[in-house]
Amino acid sequence: MSVCCPFPVWCFCLWLYQVPAMETPDGPIWESNAIAKYVARKGNVLYGATPYEASVIDAWIDWSAKLDTSTGIWLYPILGYLEYNHQATEAAKADLVKLLTTLNNCLLTRTFLVGESITLADIVLCSSLYAGMKMLFDAKFRKPFGNVLRWFSTVVRQPNFVAVAGPLALCTEMAVYKPKAAPAAAAPAPAAATDASSGAGDEEDEDKPSKKAPNPLDLLPPTKLNLEEFKRVYSNNTKDIRGTVLPWLWEHYEADGWSFWFADYQYNQDLTKMFMTSNLTRGFTQRLEAARKYAFGVIIAFGEDNKTEIHCCFLIRGTERPPEFTADMCEDVDSYTWRKADLASADDKALIEDFLDQEGKFGGKIHGEVADVKVFK
Repeated sequence: MSVCCPFPVWCFCLWLYQVPAMETPDGPIWESNAIAKYVARKGNVLYGATPYEASVIDAWIDWSAKLDTSTGIWLYPILGYLEYNHQATEAAKADLVKLLTTLNNCLLTRTFLVGESITLADIVLCSSLYAGMKMLFDAKFRKPFGNVLRWFSTVVRQPNFVAVAGPLALCTEMAVYKPKAAPAAAAPAPAAATDASSGAGDEEDEDKPSKKAPNPLDLLPPTKLNLEEFKRVYSNNTKDIRGTVLPWLWEHYEADGWSFWFADYQYNQDLTKMFMTSNLTRGFTQRLEAARKYAFGVIIAFGEDNKTEIHCCFLIRGTERPPEFTADMCEDVDSYTWRKADLASADDKALIEDFLDQEGKFGGKIHGEVADVKVFK
C-alpha cells in the first residue's frame, strides 16, 4: 500500500538544510525572498493592487539579487567570510555605482518603487542595501544617489521596519579590508600590584559603559519658551492661531535661545503629482525625527499637479541650524534653500505668522493656493 505524501521527500530534505526556512500550515518554505512573498501574499497588502503591480514587485525582488552579489563581494572579505581580492572588490564597487544610478533614476519621480505606498519591493531592496548603508556607503559614496537615500530613509524609518531591524546610523567611515596581522608573542604577565590603591577599581571603570555625550542644545540656558508647551498650545488652538497661539508665542519667544528659518524646495519642477509631493513632505518630517525635541515646523505644498511649490518655516532651538538640520542627519535638508528669519523685519514676522496660520499672503512671492500641509511637532 502506498502513502500519499503532501510534498516530495527531496523537497523535505532540501528544506531541512536551508537557512532561512519557514514551516507553514501548507508545508515548508525556504529562501528569504520566497518566505517574504508567501507572507506578503497572505495579507495581499504588500504585493500590489493588481497582477501587473505584483509582477513589477517580483521584477524588483529579482533585481535585488544584483545588489546582494556586489555588496557581498565587497563586504564579506572585510567581515572574514571570503578571501580578499582587490580586483574583485573594485569591480563590485563599480557595479554598485551602476546599480544605484539606475535605482536613483527610477526614484526621480517616485516615492516608492511600485504604486503609492510601501510594497514588498521596497522592503526587499532596502534589506539588500542595509548592510552597505551601515558599513560601506559613506557620505561621499552616497552623495550622487540622493533619490535612493530619500527613499531608503523613508522605508527603514517606518515603525514596523524599525521594530525588526532597529534604528540605523548611516555609514560615516567606509569599512576597508585589513589583512590579519601575524600573532604577536605573548607578553609577560604584569607584576602583581603591592598597593591596593595602585589599580583598584581600574577594571570596574573599564566595565562601565561610556556615557553618551549630551546634545549641545540640551546645554543651552533655559528660556521662557517651552517647546512642548508651545506645541500643546498650537494643537489645542488650531482654529484660533492668530487670536491665541501667536500672542502666546511672541510673549514667550526669546531671540537668544531660538530662531526661525525659512526653507524653499529647490526642485519644484520635478513635482508632477500632488500625492507624490505629499509623500515627499511626509518623508521629510519622518527623516527629521532626531530634531523633533528641538524644533517645530510647518511644511506647505502650494499649487496643483505640475505647478507645485514646497515652502517651510521652522522654529528651532538655538540661534543657528543644529546638526539635526544638516544632510548628515537628514538628507532632505540639502534639497532646500535655507534662510534665517529676521525678526526685526515686519515682512519676515508676517511670513512666520502666515505659515503658522497656514493662510495669508505669504509675502506675495509664493504661487498657488495651500494644497497640502504637514506640521512637524
